[in-house]
Amino acid sequence: MRKIQTELVLVRKGLSKEVKGLASKGHQPKMQQMSRREIEELMGVNRSAYKRVNGAYRQKG
Repeated sequence: MRKIQTELVLVRKGLSKEVKGLASKGHQPKMQQMSRREIEELMGVNRSAYKRVNGAYRQKG
């Protein structure tokens, strides 16, 4: 309800262009660039791998 009221106020004052710009963009935070190392860490590239051998978990070598 609050957005509709603010839109009406802006339209009456002749500032309807600002409302269109805000409505189309929305509130999106800016993305920051991640380094290759950070992306690999998220994907789990450098994690140790395990496998089952005779019912026990052993580290893959």
